[in-house]
Amino acid sequence: SIQSYMCENCTGLESVTIPSGVTSIGSSAFRSCRRLAEVIVNPVTPPTLNSNAFDDIYPTAKILVPSESLDSYKAATGWKTFASMMEGMESAD
Repeated sequence: SIQSYMCENCTGLESVTIPSGVTSIGSSAFRSCRRLAEVIVNPVTPPTLNSNAFDDIYPTAKILVPSESLDSYKAATGWKTFASMMEGMESAD
């Protein structure tokens, strides 16, 4: 799990990679990280995304998710809010 408020207001954070074993991202974990331009999310199954986790990040940020799971992420509770920011990526395997 990624704890709530873990990186809230981290002004220098530009990129983050969510490891494949993560099953939940806490409330406001990356909220107001205004330089966060790239989020790489490796879990095939969308982790539980709690409120405000990615609110107020860089306006043109990209959220990269496994290509085979792109539709699942775009439909998942919490994640669907960020559907316009999502792109598929090939897995590293």
